[in-house]
Amino acid sequence: MPVFGRKQRTLAAVTLNISPNPAYAPKESNDLSPAGGERQGADLWWVLVLALIALGFLFLLRRQKPGEEAQAFREVLRACRDNDAGGAYNAVTRWRPLAVGFAGAPPVGVTEELVSAQRVIVGLDSSWNGRKLEKSLKSWRRKARQRKTLLPAAGKLPDLNPGG
Repeated sequence: MPVFGRKQRTLAAVTLNISPNPAYAPKESNDLSPAGGERQGADLWWVLVLALIALGFLFLLRRQKPGEEAQAFREVLRACRDNDAGGAYNAVTRWRPLAVGFAGAPPVGVTEELVSAQRVIVGLDSSWNGRKLEKSLKSWRRKARQRKTLLPAAGKLPDLNPGG
């Protein structure tokens, strides 16, 4: 029966005799424990220990250094003042993870200005004024910092009646 313009032929059955390679034969062990069972458990512990060490290093790398957020925000402001849409967008992308107290989505003004910057980056618009983004970001940052100072230490609610 032709398959895609080719002929199909059936060949006679072939029997293969395969012998094991003595170099790869399993090692002999006593009948008290399965072969390699203890070794696999030890390997699993090492993998677990190495994974915990790797997580510790990642945690240390992601820790915020003092002043890092302020430096990143200054870079955002500098790019906004230079009307550099690509630089401002990249700087905001670097600054945002460092701004720990800024929970939730950015305000509408920030989002609109970032979309406007993206349009310039991809060539849909020819000019962009970074002053609007600068003003929106400063306002957002100021409000977030005020909220942060009003909150007590992490995880502790203020007393309902602190005076007595």
